[in-house]
Amino acid sequence: MSGDWRGYFGCRCLEHGPLAQKDAKESDHALRHVFDYIELYYNRKRLHSTLGYISPEAFEAKFVAYSVSVIEFLLKRHKMPL
Repeated sequence: MSGDWRGYFGCRCLEHGPLAQKDAKESDHALRHVFDYIELYYNRKRLHSTLGYISPEAFEAKFVAYSVSVIEFLLKRHKMPL
């Protein structure tokens, strides 16, 4: 089994866990599913303390709304058309 994914996940427990006993094709397939779950669901939906205990999606929506309101304010202040 290649060691490239172990370094990415930073967890030596994967070397001796259930994925280590599978052949490389099964391990790569399982790791893709783990990666997809973490990156496409868990990290986007879970609450992050550094973001004020809101999800990254909610944080981004608030940031975009705030940015638009700032731009609109500046344009109105300088009497520029939208």
